[in-house]
Parts: sequence; C-alpha cells; structure tokens
Amino acid sequence: MVPFKNDLKGNGGLETEFVKILYYHLDKDYSGEYKTFNFPRFCTIVDGEIKVTLENGKILIYNRDNFLLLPSDSNVHMDITKNTKALAFEFSNSLIETVLKKTDILKSSRKSLEHKNYMLGSKRNEIAEDIWNLFVTSREKNNNKKFLIDLYVQKLVYDLIQDESTHDLLYPNDSHPVSKSIKFIDENITNNISVKELSESLYMSESNFSHMFKKNTGCNPIEYIRDKKLDYSKELLKTKSVTETSYDLGYDNISYFIKLFKKKYSLTPKQYQMSVLKSEEQ
Repeated sequence: MVPFKNDLKGNGGLETEFVKILYYHLDKDYSGEYKTFNFPRFCTIVDGEIKVTLENGKILIYNRDNFLLLPSDSNVHMDITKNTKALAFEFSNSLIETVLKKTDILKSSRKSLEHKNYMLGSKRNEIAEDIWNLFVTSREKNNNKKFLIDLYVQKLVYDLIQDESTHDLLYPNDSHPVSKSIKFIDENITNNISVKELSESLYMSESNFSHMFKKNTGCNPIEYIRDKKLDYSKELLKTKSVTETSYDLGYDNISYFIKLFKKKYSLTPKQYQMSVLKSEEQ
C-alpha cells in the first residue's frame, strides 16, 4: 500500500485539530489488515473499488459512489480488486463533541442500533460536496487550510449525523477509557483528583493514560481538570465567597486560585462576582 504522492505532509496525510486526512494509492491485488484504533474512520473512494471484511465476517464492496464509516477500535481486512485511489478521514472525539454541542441534535433523542460496527452509505449531494471541499482544500498551498479543513469537516460530521445509525457510530463510546475518566472528573469536580488515581482505576500507566487523554481531547488530564474546576467556580461564585469557592474546589491556596481564574477569564473572581451582580441589577 503506497501513499498517493501529492502535496500533503507526512506519510500521505495531513492532520489538524479535528481530523487526520489520509490519501492512498492502493495497487491491484493488495491484501492486508488495518485497525481504526481510538478514532472513527470515514473511508471513501476517489477512483476504483475496495472489498473489506469486518470482524464479524461481513463482506462489503464499495466504490466512489459510497462511503464506509467505521467506529473506533475496528479491525478490517482489505482486498483491492483494481488500482484504487482512496481517501480516509479519522475524526477526533473532540470534533464529534463540538458538533453535537453546537447543534440541536441530541444523543438522547436517538435510538440504539442492534449492530453498530459499520455503516455503508451513499454519497448524497451534501456529503459529496463536503468530501470535495475537504479534498481540494487539503491539496491547496494555503496558510489557512487547516482552519478551513476544520470548518469543512464539522459540516461533514453535521451532515452525517442526520442519520441515526451514523450518529450512534460516531458518538464517543462510554466504555472508552477517556470517556470514563471524563465522566469521573465531571462527577467529582469538587474533590481532589489526581492523574495517578485516574490511570490506576483504568489499569493504565500514568504516561499512557495521559498520552491517550491528550490525543482524544487535545489537552492533558491536569489541564482538563483545572479548566473544569474553573468553569464550575463561576457557578459557585454566584452564591459563595471567593474563599469558600476556592476551598470547595480543593484549592487551599486562595492566591493560586485567583491567579488561575484571572489567567483564564482576564478578571479576578471578585471582579467576576461584581459583574454578575451588576448584570442582575440591570
């Protein structure tokens, strides 16, 4: 399997905050395995045809009129029956979360599927347009192309999740270690949470857990915990003093809490309280 030679950086691909784009030239009679690891993969054909065999033995053949969507941690056997140019997008979990949070498409309104190990879909007009925009932009010599790619890929995911089955495939799995750790952090935000305890609870080394966490969220666990505490502090400050809020969040050093708050929000906790009070009086 040889990466298709173009102006994309690295091993036939380009990576942004939200997506990794891979463009391959697959020779006829090539046969091999690939794994999606921690991210969903959206596969499409520029020219040619691919036959894949899923873990459950299901055989699928798709061409330029279709796309194949695979959830994270999928194992696939691939057979190439003719010379093929293939384009693949690995969606980060932060991309899926961003689209779901910014739209009115709620996970709770979707039905669960009996089978969630793949989706073979047709390139309806809007999806075909999204793919084309991503493909063309990825090949441009433009200093802003990563920004544009992240905009286009959000549109692609938005169009994809209009379908219930696609939505359920893309939404991050609650059993994923990072999802579990985020849920624990959110539910215990007023407690002292250590990265060591989180990693041990997931039977992972601290370094491996931190690496996986950052790969999935874009920040390390310490940064995530800190930002979550500061976000929650804004709620506490509406009814509690700066000192009480600091202690409730596990910050024994009040000056340190004030420093963190000011760095993130560009005003002190007291100034924030005054701004909230002023807005309520108006």
